[in-house]
Amino acid sequence: GKCVDSAGQRYNSVQIDSVSTIQYCAATCRSLGNLRSQAGFNYDGSTCSCLYIDGRGPYGNDESGLTLTGNNGTGFVVNADESAVGSECYSHNDYEPFDEYDFVGRGWCRDAHNRDFNRVNLPSSVSTLEGCAEACQNLGNFRAQVGFTFSGSQCYCHYNDGNSPSGNSEYGLSWRNSHPVVGPVFKGSDPYSRDWVCYSNNRFMLVKGYTSKGDGKCVDSAGQPYNSVEINSISTTQYCAATCRTLGNLRSHAGFNYDG
Repeated sequence: GKCVDSAGQRYNSVQIDSVSTIQYCAATCRSLGNLRSQAGFNYDGSTCSCLYIDGRGPYGNDESGLTLTGNNGTGFVVNADESAVGSECYSHNDYEPFDEYDFVGRGWCRDAHNRDFNRVNLPSSVSTLEGCAEACQNLGNFRAQVGFTFSGSQCYCHYNDGNSPSGNSEYGLSWRNSHPVVGPVFKGSDPYSRDWVCYSNNRFMLVKGYTSKGDGKCVDSAGQPYNSVEINSISTTQYCAATCRTLGNLRSHAGFNYDG
């Protein structure tokens, strides 16, 4: 069948005739430009159709260079239209239409301990992958947003523990995990999901000037812990970071540990 998106819509394409094998079709499609917007390809034994999401083509954010237009397919390939007998559908593993977000995996966005992030649920009118990315990006406090999960008309923008679009508070969240869940996004919950996809925010910054290395105490390349200045009664990770940055000799300051 021919590739379709989550709404059952086919894609615009660049069509190449007299292609003898699937492998040659794949190689030909990968030789085209703007691969981040290429959703996959259809192949019927002769004609190779390299598929682009609506509004994009091999030359960038317009439809110039396309052979077949007029379709509205957008986002990930989620199925094949079996009415197109004789055609095979392949999705593109490197489909990445956004500058601000990176594809992590299928399923819900999860942290390294397989836990769900706090989230803002957007209205069902946000019905495309691109629309979800744009809507999440337009929320406030973007650097505290770890990513988003999308399926059809369901778009969830995920925030780091203790944060929301309004700032360093959880005001305005639609759902909160009972446990503190701290980014970055580690994985998608289900690699076989046909509906849900997870994207991480590549501009996510837990705290300015620092990068999370995971749970446990910081160690060097030999596994040795560091000497430290310890401050008690610190209420948030952000306040811990800000306090450390007020100390002297920051060029010799390797990082910080925080236990809540």
